[in-house]
Amino acid sequence: MSVRTILVLGAVLILATGCASYSPPVVRKAPRVPKDLSEIFAAQAPSPKRTGDEAMTMAKSELPPATAHAEESAAWENSRVTLSRVLKAVEDHFPGLHAARLEIDAAAARLLAAEGRFDTVVGLETKNKVEGFYEHNILDFSVTQPLETWGAKVQSGYRYALGDFGSYDGDIDTNAGGEFFFGVEVPLLKGNSIDARRAELWKRRIELDRADPVVHEERVALYLKATSAYWKCIATTQKIDVARDLLALAQSRRDSLRETVALGQTPEITLTDNERLIVARQALLVAAKRSFERAAIGLSLYLRDQDGAPWRITADEIHEFPKLPSVSTASLEGHIAFGLANRPE
Repeated sequence: MSVRTILVLGAVLILATGCASYSPPVVRKAPRVPKDLSEIFAAQAPSPKRTGDEAMTMAKSELPPATAHAEESAAWENSRVTLSRVLKAVEDHFPGLHAARLEIDAAAARLLAAEGRFDTVVGLETKNKVEGFYEHNILDFSVTQPLETWGAKVQSGYRYALGDFGSYDGDIDTNAGGEFFFGVEVPLLKGNSIDARRAELWKRRIELDRADPVVHEERVALYLKATSAYWKCIATTQKIDVARDLLALAQSRRDSLRETVALGQTPEITLTDNERLIVARQALLVAAKRSFERAAIGLSLYLRDQDGAPWRITADEIHEFPKLPSVSTASLEGHIAFGLANRPE
């Protein structure tokens, strides 16, 4: 077997070792918006591992065409506001959640930088002595692969020396065909169990694993606030309806009271008191409308349009308060067990 063949086999072996020890950073895809709030607390399946190129290709393939975006925007503005729509706006456009996702990308980038310290290093060095009694040229080619196990390094290469060498330079002189070398460097004490390079790698892995729960925690907190703002809007619309019905009732009594007062069947003070009641209920209706406007402004922090701008809704865009489902006593024990099993403490 020739020296060139041995060199090629050694380089292939080192490159294969480096590829086997390298694990690409995890690129996590943002989870979908749950249709029901109970899905927020359900266990999430682990995200598949993808390389950066695969993630970029997938992101580009998921982009909708411009015409589809225009149609979705028109349908979005004409549709009624639901809780799922509010949560989707939080998932897509809320700055705090977006910043938390960017922290995952930053942690993945730091992990990639730490993994780069274990990349295969290919070196080429030449030493030429062109003047003096011993003129010679040395070509040194090496391939080094750091390993995570024991802090070891695997090195292979080829050295070729040509020219005259002194007796004191016998260690750098080679035969006419050069020489092939292969070695493994393993620290015995210092750097065996831990070193700066592996400590940085393990630290970045922990940071990446910790970033995902932080995003989930931020998402749950935002869902809670957005849900509270949404139901507050619905409650204020119900108050508007109640105030409007009370005002209509007082106004309808006014006509009948006028007839009874004219006939002498009812004291005139009763009609005056009803006018006072009408004014009071008009003020109650105005207060209910202002309360809804404040709730709509609070909801606009979470409800965004297709461009990410805050969307201030009107009373006609909100759904009516849903009817409460009936709970059977037969399933009460199951609901109690589910609640106890899913309590965070």
